[in-house]
Parts: sequence; structure tokens; C-alpha cells
Amino acid sequence: MAIIFDVSKCKDFQTHFPDQGPENDRQWNGLFYALTIIMMLIGPPEEKNMDEFWTRVNIYQRTLGPLASRGGDNGPEDVYVTEEQAKSLVGLRINISPVSNAAFNKKIMEILRNQHKRGQLV
Repeated sequence: MAIIFDVSKCKDFQTHFPDQGPENDRQWNGLFYALTIIMMLIGPPEEKNMDEFWTRVNIYQRTLGPLASRGGDNGPEDVYVTEEQAKSLVGLRINISPVSNAAFNKKIMEILRNQHKRGQLV
């Protein structure tokens, strides 16, 4: 299934997720693209409950790692979604179904258990 989204109703979307690349070859912001992918696990933002969306984004990042990285002078640097960026997605229309708290919690625990079994958690 292709993820289809519309950001036209998001306030200040370009401020928080500016297009990237050279002027003649603009590309979607990589951090936003990564965020849309994890929405299959955490669920899409819902205007009435943006605090829950931010909580899930933050839990995901703090337990499983950053959503992106960028080149820096000293090598790759982790890039985390900020609360302001997450909440700027009010109005996002996306073809991903909501995810219940129970389903979100179950999936995060399943991922953490699998990492533990593989010795990836300290």
C-alpha cells in the first residue's frame, strides 16, 4: 500500500519540514518522510489528540532511536523530531488508520523484546 498524504492544511509545514536538495531538484524532507513511515506503527496525528501523537513519537525515538541522521563535521549526527515539529502536523491527511493505545504499546514491547533476544539492548 502506498502512503498518500496531503500537507496543505498543516500550518507552517515548510517551516518545520523544509524541502531539501538543490533548487532544481527539490525533494521531500527526509525527517518528514521517516515520520510518515513510523505512523504505521504509532498512528497518524489526530487534531483532537496531538499530545498523544507527540508522546508516541517521543517514546519511539527514545526507545528505538532517531528517525534520521545527517552528515556533520564529525560524522553522522542523529536527528530527532521535536515536539514543535510533531504538533505542526495538525491538519495532515494521510491514508493510515488510527492505532489504539493497546496496539501501540504491544508493538513497542514486541520490538523491545526482539532487540533484547538479539542482545541489542543493554
